[in-house]
Amino acid sequence: MTRAPLLVATLLGAAVALGASVPSSGADLTSASSNPGNTLTADSPGRYLHGYSQATDPTGFTPYAAVSGSPLVPAATGVDSTLSVSLGSYKNVTTATITRVLVVAAPNPLPSGITGVTVRIALGVDPSSGLQPITATTFAAANGTGTCSGSTVTLAAGNRCQLNLTITTRVNMGFTNNSSYTPVVYLIANFTGYSGSSFLDFRVPVAISTT
Repeated sequence: MTRAPLLVATLLGAAVALGASVPSSGADLTSASSNPGNTLTADSPGRYLHGYSQATDPTGFTPYAAVSGSPLVPAATGVDSTLSVSLGSYKNVTTATITRVLVVAAPNPLPSGITGVTVRIALGVDPSSGLQPITATTFAAANGTGTCSGSTVTLAAGNRCQLNLTITTRVNMGFTNNSSYTPVVYLIANFTGYSGSSFLDFRVPVAISTT
């Protein structure tokens, strides 16, 4: 019998057994499966998807997007569930596109029976203001193979795509100068044969200043 590998955190075992979707620091876990005969096995997010910053990219790929006003300082730091982004100052900006904020990659090899991982983007607003300065998210080709476009990509083993962000901080859209905003980018992953809405996700806070 083929087993469908799903992420299971030890402390979340009870909730998984109840079939609930349980958010953790780096993944949304669920016991749902497309095959009632499948069973859960403990696993690691890094076997299915990686999110890289310049300092953690194992290929040494450069340059990644820099902090505005500090061209030698990459905006993104961390890896996978520890990724975070600080874009720097964008004061009263109508539209700014930031290229290669981070890179998503499927490990090679992927777990047995999985031919690809589909990654889509979801956005969370700045919690303090309720505003969303990120107006567009687009995948584009990085230094790897695979088709990268739009806000959803399917990565075969070893495929890589970079994520570009477009932002606005216009005062006439409700933003204020000399303020800070921290919307969230969610990298939501799934694979063929899994019936839930999200197998795992990485939560990436994106800090934007308007000073």
